[in-house]
Amino acid sequence: MKERMLTMVFVLSAFVHLMAQNPAGNALLFDGVDDHVDCGNDASLNNFSALTMEAWISSGTFANSRIISKWGMASGYEVDIVTGGIYDRSIRFSLNQTTYAYYSLAGFENQWLHLAATWDGSWARIYVNGNEVASGFFSGTLTNSSNKLHIGRMASLAPSTFDGTIDEVRVWNRARTQTAIRATMNDTLNSDYYATADSGLVGYWRFDIVNENVTPDLTNNDNDGTLSGASSTESGAPLPVELLSFNGYADGTQVILEWQTATETNNYGFEIERYTDSGWLTVGFISGGGTVEQERHYDFSDHVEIEQSQINYRLKQINTDGSFVYSNVLVVLGSIPEEFHLAQNYPNPFNPSTNITYYVSERADVYLGIFNTKGHKIKTLVNKSQSAGSYSVNWNGLDNSGKQMASGYYFYRIVVTNSTAVIYTSTKGMLLLK
Repeated sequence: MKERMLTMVFVLSAFVHLMAQNPAGNALLFDGVDDHVDCGNDASLNNFSALTMEAWISSGTFANSRIISKWGMASGYEVDIVTGGIYDRSIRFSLNQTTYAYYSLAGFENQWLHLAATWDGSWARIYVNGNEVASGFFSGTLTNSSNKLHIGRMASLAPSTFDGTIDEVRVWNRARTQTAIRATMNDTLNSDYYATADSGLVGYWRFDIVNENVTPDLTNNDNDGTLSGASSTESGAPLPVELLSFNGYADGTQVILEWQTATETNNYGFEIERYTDSGWLTVGFISGGGTVEQERHYDFSDHVEIEQSQINYRLKQINTDGSFVYSNVLVVLGSIPEEFHLAQNYPNPFNPSTNITYYVSERADVYLGIFNTKGHKIKTLVNKSQSAGSYSVNWNGLDNSGKQMASGYYFYRIVVTNSTAVIYTSTKGMLLLK
């Protein structure tokens, strides 16, 4: 592999609004004492040769607690949070009462996170906000647990109750890929996923509906959840500042952060925070645009010695009245893409917006645009020199003049050039539905 000056890149989290956006609607608030949801022990929740568990969570404490638990003695499956020791405030993925993957959630307090835990019969993996963060090997047989599946705590163990908010819980009888997880994590699932068993979805609790302490399982398996104390609360409501993209890469002794907003309302500015052993540290401030309806671009350079395998950043968006919200945590990772690549957009089909991710293996001039079926250019998303890294941009369905495009099939194309020639090009299709 040829040597490169750049040492680290960032894989962009895939959210449209500045605060982590679980699908809009309601979520369940758990009190950390005895709240939980009992989803039963139907056959559809057992007999797995592969598995995926997904949920959105938000907590201010990350105390020792269960998120999704069908735990038993030397049996079952579970995603929980542990405290103390070297794994303090870590997400833990266990099969047959044995842990196969951990990942620290320190620094993620008080913001929405998407968690996914998958097992393909050989490897157990944890994903946070669509990024694989931990894995472990398990090629044995997953033994059925006689306990019921619980959300928010372990069966019959109140001290394990989650303290915070949980939303969009999904259980699948197959291992979803990173691409599949990213494609659906920001949206509610439609009936194509839960009307039949073909997708592998065996339990889906959206929490938008609670009727007499029952929250329905939207699959045909009728694993309806019985609530004990957990209360309904609003989840992903849109915020005054709409973030289109948030990128970062490391270059020598500095990390370059870039972000773009679609609209801003009373935006005083952004504090840039980096996570350290002592917690979040403010490393800079960029003034906002106040109230604007056009796109704005921001960048910031953090001069820091790059020694660790990853560096975490977040934006603190401050309004003119002093109120503020945090972005998702941006993770600068320690590997460089080995080749140029244009990924399939997600979600697809989409309404009203979609994310397009691409990978740059060396500094080059990058053009990314949207075209209609006649080949006419609709929108230019990227047209500049970029360093090696992983990037994601959002298309909100508007053309270059700000006109909303009609439902239909569109193409997006990337062209990468160096000083002498085109070195990579790729075109993919996507479907806008109204």
